[in-house]
Amino acid sequence: VWGGSSCCEVPNHLRNVQTVCTNSGAIAAITEGKVVTWGDPEVGGDSSAVEHLLVDVRCVCPSSYAFAALKNDGSVVCWGCASAGGDCFAVQDQLHDVCQLSGATWAFTAVKNDGSAVTWGDERKGGDSSAVQEQLVNVKSVCASSWSFAALRHDGHVITWGVDKKGGDSRSVQSQLYNVLQLRSTSWAFAALRSDGCIITWGDAQHGGDGGQVQSQLKSICQICACADAFAALDRRGSVVSWGALPSISLHDVQRLSASSLAFAALKKDGTVTAWGDRSKGGDISRVRSELVNVQQICGSSWAFAALLGDRTVISWGDPEHGGNSSQVQERLKDVVELFA
Repeated sequence: VWGGSSCCEVPNHLRNVQTVCTNSGAIAAITEGKVVTWGDPEVGGDSSAVEHLLVDVRCVCPSSYAFAALKNDGSVVCWGCASAGGDCFAVQDQLHDVCQLSGATWAFTAVKNDGSAVTWGDERKGGDSSAVQEQLVNVKSVCASSWSFAALRHDGHVITWGVDKKGGDSRSVQSQLYNVLQLRSTSWAFAALRSDGCIITWGDAQHGGDGGQVQSQLKSICQICACADAFAALDRRGSVVSWGALPSISLHDVQRLSASSLAFAALKKDGTVTAWGDRSKGGDISRVRSELVNVQQICGSSWAFAALLGDRTVISWGDPEHGGNSSQVQERLKDVVELFA
């Protein structure tokens, strides 16, 4: 672990880690079915109040200021900022047989095995789905923007709620939201990938909610990637198109896209990397360009990127105070299998 002040605070007894997730100021790791947390106690870095419940945990999901843990028995445990979903007492009796969790900035949504959904957190920013509750049936997955949610049903239709102008109202494109395979979100907008390879967007136009200028290029798409202010799409030929607040770019021979909060990185088929967007958030690779060869994986955090090379070492770039400089732990970054952020 590196970036910010988290490196020196990692519990020294952390072993056999299965997965790690982060929010705005804390980290949660699952180890042997239990959860270990550290960081800002106000946003979930202190889970001592629910530690006795955090056993046999399947996964942990963050909002910006809280965490929710899904246990193997289908129950849910929350902690962190109460107004951001850290307190689920009001819906606790409904949180059983849960199979998925999704976190926005101030709220959570749980998908149950029967296809229904339960929401909690700030009612004004996605924590209240009562207006569309009857439509939340046969839910396959849920995608979160900052203040809204979009639920993808098994029939390929999409249901949205939250702040209307920030992606919570999809009525303007509802007739086009069919045969949807995948949803992605920026801070205030959503993009849906249909089975025919077309992309449908809605929400705040400045944050990617209007793909009209590049709509003719949004065909045969196989991957959508999102940062806070923009979307990037990869088509089956390896070409990339982007739209939203960041400058657009034309790329070819790309195999995979990754994002930080305000930048994108493209892993090309020859194992090299191209990045664009906010230079301080990883959009500038000039410092490490010569080292980015035979890249196998790119992982983006809010402020930086890390690349896993073929020799199982790691190269990072972006904000040096937030993960973009891994020099302090470089000697330990050997025989790396996978990167997380």
